[in-house]
Amino acid sequence: MSEKGRNNQCEREHESRELMVALRGGDLAALDRLIVLNDPILRAYAAKILTKAHEHLLDEVVSNVWLTVYRAPDRFDPGKKSVRAYLFGIAKRQARHLKAPPKSAARNPDLVGDADGEVFVSREEAPEEGAAAHEERDRVQAALEELTPEEREIARGLGEGKSYRSIADDIGKAHASVQKRRPRILDKIAGLFTKRTR
Repeated sequence: MSEKGRNNQCEREHESRELMVALRGGDLAALDRLIVLNDPILRAYAAKILTKAHEHLLDEVVSNVWLTVYRAPDRFDPGKKSVRAYLFGIAKRQARHLKAPPKSAARNPDLVGDADGEVFVSREEAPEEGAAAHEERDRVQAALEELTPEEREIARGLGEGKSYRSIADDIGKAHASVQKRRPRILDKIAGLFTKRTR
């Protein structure tokens, strides 16, 4: 990794830690920014740990990670690990849970959620709680899907720590255009998520 790449990764981690603190205080815009910064890396990791037979679970794994962060931001302990490692740990547990054959709720209390707020949903075995968790996860996913494909590419590039110029080259636009659109994309995500959670 280049020096510039390491610096971008360190800056992303520092900002992500600040956003986790803000999210603990109830700042939903912090969650939106956290998603923009980390969703591309999280998706790449989740895609890597899911086998071909389970790749259809990618969106569900990622959505459940963000739902878990939203529901229990206090679970993150900055003294123990990075935000990235925290997100990857949730993703790994989510993937393992979703790939496992169904178990009875009595034998597996994690089907609806654990004491720390992590989301493990099974609609069949806990219809009321499962439906509510799916609805909440769907709101988060829908807010992200409201972005245009180009806006998602810009958000993904920003989340990966790419420069404006590199993102512009990827999508065939001027780097000034990418730089101008960044605040609008973040505002759009924040507005969509906030609107959907009311």
